[in-house]
Amino acid sequence: MKSEHIKSKLQYNNMNKVFLTLMLCLFLFSFTSAESETYKVNTETNLQFNCILNGETASAGSTFNITITDREGNYLVNDAQTQAQGDGSFNYTTMFTEIGIYKVIMVCGDGTYSYSEEGEYNITPSGFVGSLGFYFIILILSLGIMILGFALRDAIIVILSSFGLYFVGLYILFFGIDGFRDPVYTWAIAIIILFLAAYISLKSALEMIED
Repeated sequence: MKSEHIKSKLQYNNMNKVFLTLMLCLFLFSFTSAESETYKVNTETNLQFNCILNGETASAGSTFNITITDREGNYLVNDAQTQAQGDGSFNYTTMFTEIGIYKVIMVCGDGTYSYSEEGEYNITPSGFVGSLGFYFIILILSLGIMILGFALRDAIIVILSSFGLYFVGLYILFFGIDGFRDPVYTWAIAIIILFLAAYISLKSALEMIED
């Protein structure tokens, strides 16, 4: 009897380790983003820049010029001077009229030192990088762990797995799906997911207390 209890406890600890590992991977994945900045097509956009020259913030007399081209090398902005905002910050307002990847070349200087760098802008219909895959992965992980919790009859694992559903529901509620957000469809989907998460977690918690 004691041996079975120890074995059960070891299995429980191992499953908790697996669960915590998956949740950590999910947490890290949720904060992983592409290197390129993403903006919405046909929308006035304020591009922000910072300049450090010789290890120090660019002085008031510094200039910051940018050149933006599309994949074919066509100029959207050709060596345009940005507007200084103070403390080494610069701003340039433009509008991207086509979806795609744009290359930006940035050059900052104060007459003595100079700084140059290249980057990319990702222009999408919504201003978001496609998030459907993001939702799908979180839901699959959450539901997979939840099923595992039910199979092991472990209320704690089930409750913790519901946090993924809470996360997806709140994210859709505030940011929509793939950048699309309205007070009817995305709001309704978010509420359904949140109620489902609440029902599962509360029911599991009550069962755990009763046991």
